[in-house]
Amino acid sequence: MMVKRTHEEITSILMETLQKSRYGLTIADVVRETGISRNTVGKYLTILCTLGQVEMHIVGPAQVYNLSNRIPITKVWLEKVPFPYVLISAEGRIRDLNSKLCELFTIERKKLTGEKMTESGIEVFEKIAGSSDYNLAVQGKIKKETEFELIEADGIIYTAWTYPVVLYDGSYGIISSLAPQKTE
Repeated sequence: MMVKRTHEEITSILMETLQKSRYGLTIADVVRETGISRNTVGKYLTILCTLGQVEMHIVGPAQVYNLSNRIPITKVWLEKVPFPYVLISAEGRIRDLNSKLCELFTIERKKLTGEKMTESGIEVFEKIAGSSDYNLAVQGKIKKETEFELIEADGIIYTAWTYPVVLYDGSYGIISSLAPQKTE
């Protein structure tokens, strides 16, 4: 007798199976461990990749799937973010920045959109692009020791949070939020 599972049950089983794996699994590995059909596993992993919850890497001839460290970002979420941020493409170009960041640096959004972080003319952006958190985020990884980095630029110390994201169009990127440290 074949067991009929809901979409939520299948997704949960696949996510739990991938979570237990240290180096990732192929579709055949997932089928072997879960008993779910190959077609169903392939379909769900494709959907989970599109949603940014799973990442697929080519290793030799194999497609290996892992849980993603990237945060899924939507336009609605970005509109509600209460702190200054810059959204960066995987290629290091500024995709977007909010009005709070524009106010913080007295800059125009249009002038920076599409520019490389390293060529933006804003010292703190250039330092973020050279930081260890940024380099990890480009690879879809998160630094484990601390949640933020302190960056000094133009005589001001900023707290910078930099994380890997999946953007609303399905592409990979980075979000970096900045807050100047209060001086006494």
